[in-house]
Amino acid sequence: MNKATSSILGQMNKEQSDHSFISNDFQKLKINFFAKRTESPTGVQFPWKLYDMLNNAESKGYEAVVSWDGENGFKVHDKETFVVNIVPKYFSQTKYRSFQRMLNMWGFQRVREGPRKGA
Repeated sequence: MNKATSSILGQMNKEQSDHSFISNDFQKLKINFFAKRTESPTGVQFPWKLYDMLNNAESKGYEAVVSWDGENGFKVHDKETFVVNIVPKYFSQTKYRSFQRMLNMWGFQRVREGPRKGA
């Protein structure tokens, strides 16, 4: 496994509001990561796009909208701005609910209790 792959698999989750997600099953995510069923027309799979989006948040000035949250999750801080300005740059989805479905399909889950509630 190369450094980029292990980095993506090791960091795909974070905390905060109702729009934060975390992967609860690392092995399932790892297996799905290499599955071909969710390739986009560009050939880049959803987890790679998600990773790029989150890594670019600070440098491109949208970390107030979406950002990493801890070592293994992320959080959407401004849902409307996220859907209108960021999602179209990285994903084919045009609705937040569609984005959530992709997260669920890849094994991400919202944290509903504890110190990372909302992640």
